[in-house]
Amino acid sequence: MKRFYLAIAGSFIGKILAVLAVSICVAIGFGPDKWASWILDVTPGFLQAFRWPFRIAAIVGVLLIASWFAAKAPFLKAAFVWLTLSLRKFLTRVRKRFRYWTTRTYRYWQFIGPNDYEVLRSTRAIDQAHFASFENDRVAFAHRFADAFPGARWLSTLQGPSNIIPRLDVLLRWPLSAASPFQDHYRIPFYWNCGVGNMHITRYHRYKRDVVLVNEMEIRPTFLAAIGGDVYWQTYVYLEGAAFEPRQIRGEENYKLGEYQEYAIYEGRIFNRTEYDDGSYVHKGRPVRFRRAPDLRSRQLVPFGMLVIPNSSPANNPNRDKAIRTHIARVIADKDAMKSFARYLMSLPKE
Repeated sequence: MKRFYLAIAGSFIGKILAVLAVSICVAIGFGPDKWASWILDVTPGFLQAFRWPFRIAAIVGVLLIASWFAAKAPFLKAAFVWLTLSLRKFLTRVRKRFRYWTTRTYRYWQFIGPNDYEVLRSTRAIDQAHFASFENDRVAFAHRFADAFPGARWLSTLQGPSNIIPRLDVLLRWPLSAASPFQDHYRIPFYWNCGVGNMHITRYHRYKRDVVLVNEMEIRPTFLAAIGGDVYWQTYVYLEGAAFEPRQIRGEENYKLGEYQEYAIYEGRIFNRTEYDDGSYVHKGRPVRFRRAPDLRSRQLVPFGMLVIPNSSPANNPNRDKAIRTHIARVIADKDAMKSFARYLMSLPKE
């Protein structure tokens, strides 16, 4: 193997010397046109007619002798090894930087680009492996609350997506489910509650630069209130989102939209909710089945507010939905009403 590398080195350095010699010849005026006239200069006579093969053989012999001397020269070997290692390091660095910047550009374009994209869900196996140690969802939420809002007591407010989304990235980071004592069963410790409905949170993703996904809901955060008490179970997060413009979706031109709009994304295309429910769509006049489940989305067409709380939170009680709904409507209309909402939440009993 060593001889093989040395042979390659000698051949490579010999070619470099040959190119250098050719360059010098061209520089002094002995260019390719004179080479042709010198090699192909055929004059009468049998031996003179075959002069050019001998001259070509002489050129090849000189190149081989130069390659042999280059392979035998120790300093040229060292120079070749150094050049090879430097070139390898340079190409490795270029490849890594190219991969880094292409990935970064792709993610940045997802945030600011006009196209929608699908978001994969986390697997249950990963969730169980990382979240099985929390037996009490209120303790788990208190830990996340402390990480996302360090030093927050009583009432802390934030405004604007650039200030709110980094906190949500910590509060709702993966995993979002935990193992249950029952076999093949998983429980979801975190919920959202808006007074007219509640649902466990199974997915959170920063979808665009100023838009996040909570389950299927697209939310552009505008206001957040972190409410922290003296005990672990008195932790609440109020999140408010701006209204979206309705999407122009094929097949929904004559639909009367209400407070929200539902649609699905599949392979970069947008489909209406009925196609999602039926599991197929029409392509070039022919019905086609979805090869996998499309990514369901919903967007609020009016300002929207909700609580992010643990499952066993005092606020996650059907008997308190009406009061929570009233307080959320007041906060949406006037942010000064957040103080009375916080006092109401802090007054709720533990059980």
